[in-house]
Amino acid sequence: MSETQICNRALQKIGAARITSIDELSPRAEDCKSAYYDLRDAELRNHVWKFALSRRVLAPLASAPEFEFDYEFLLPSDFLRLHPAATYQEETDWTIEGNADGLQVLRTNDGDTLYLRYVRQITDTAVMDSLFKEALAVKIAHELAEPATKGLNRKSALAVEYKEVIARAKLVDAIEKISAEPPEDVWVKAARY
Repeated sequence: MSETQICNRALQKIGAARITSIDELSPRAEDCKSAYYDLRDAELRNHVWKFALSRRVLAPLASAPEFEFDYEFLLPSDFLRLHPAATYQEETDWTIEGNADGLQVLRTNDGDTLYLRYVRQITDTAVMDSLFKEALAVKIAHELAEPATKGLNRKSALAVEYKEVIARAKLVDAIEKISAEPPEDVWVKAARY
């Protein structure tokens, strides 16, 4: 499913005419395009999707931060969100801020090498999970519903549909993740009682 197909799925949900391309010069395509990229990144950032996880080993920048931190690392250009596991380390000393050039940097005192797990921006729809694409289509439909249909009933129905689709997508995504810790044996649990 391409960007245009995701947008057409959204348009279908609100009963609007389809587009031939997200880049065509029509009001519907312009509405879809203005919603698509922001909502795609917001949905990627909203959950740690397996297909969007990435790892990088970063070296510090040549210049150190002016105060408080010893090291500064330039975050990858496709960085959307830090993987939550990175925040569970004991006594972490870091922050993510913008620098003078408008780029995101992570400042820390935790060493001169940074092992980064993060959610990255995915632009290739072929990489996206099919349930993610469906959730994105519903989110776009919800965004476009009021202007296109002038009806709040459809917008409310889409909000409910989005909650159902995103819950199902997150559940499937979570089920497919392997737990870091194996499940506790039944005998060990029984011995505690």
